[in-house]
Amino acid sequence: MRRPLPWLALWVLLLSLPLQALSQRTDANNELTLSGPGVVSKEGYFTLQVGVPVSVGQAAQPLQIAMSEHADMSAVSATYRPLGDFQQLTLSGFADGSYYFQARLDDAGNDAAEPLLSDIVRVDVKHYSHAQAYGLFIAGALLFSILVILVLCLHRTRNTDNHG
Repeated sequence: MRRPLPWLALWVLLLSLPLQALSQRTDANNELTLSGPGVVSKEGYFTLQVGVPVSVGQAAQPLQIAMSEHADMSAVSATYRPLGDFQQLTLSGFADGSYYFQARLDDAGNDAAEPLLSDIVRVDVKHYSHAQAYGLFIAGALLFSILVILVLCLHRTRNTDNHG
């Protein structure tokens, strides 16, 4: 006698997975999301990714990205207002330190007086040390000098062989 129960359970499980993913996707698409690089920026630039809710649509909205040096966003030191429809924003020129960012959508297409806010994202910037930068520069200059000397010596050797 065959036991159809394991096959039936597997079939029900496989059918329910797309429904669960769809419901999670719907919930996630109704939120304003902001994500950062996830690693320490050693060059002073990084990319922030913004997800605009499906209910708002792809139309241009008054989206702002606020930057603060405080985790509670109590003192906003800069506000970025990107133009057009975008999903990534690259920022550069940051000194060593921790920076906090939050996306804000003032007109979310509803009658609520409160703006739509994303989670706060922390971005850490710690540049390479000066010793490492100078070391790489000196190594490059040394290799370049060796290459120039080698080219000049081989050029001289070739010219003396041809004329001698």
